[in-house]
Amino acid sequence: MDVRLPRVPAYCIRGEVRDGKGRPVEQVALSIGQRWWSTGVFSQNGRFLIPHLVPGTYELVVTSRPGPGGRILARRRITIGNANVIGLLISIPGDILEHPPSAR
Repeated sequence: MDVRLPRVPAYCIRGEVRDGKGRPVEQVALSIGQRWWSTGVFSQNGRFLIPHLVPGTYELVVTSRPGPGGRILARRRITIGNANVIGLLISIPGDILEHPPSAR
């Protein structure tokens, strides 16, 4: 049996998450739609890297923690054509981080 897989170009998104005052945000999670990314996405200073993406449109979602149940802090739609996306800035409104909803 001979299995051949087509080669598909893959790209990455590199950027950072900042609060409303421009400070880096580190204690958050990043996902693409409902697929949760948990290994090696964030580094110091709110920087992130999402590798191995094929061309298309994606919704990046920043949440207060990984997985279901995290509060959505920001959303950003991005289209990848035939190049990496470098220097993407995702801003979280400052008041969201300063005033988390109270537990009920």
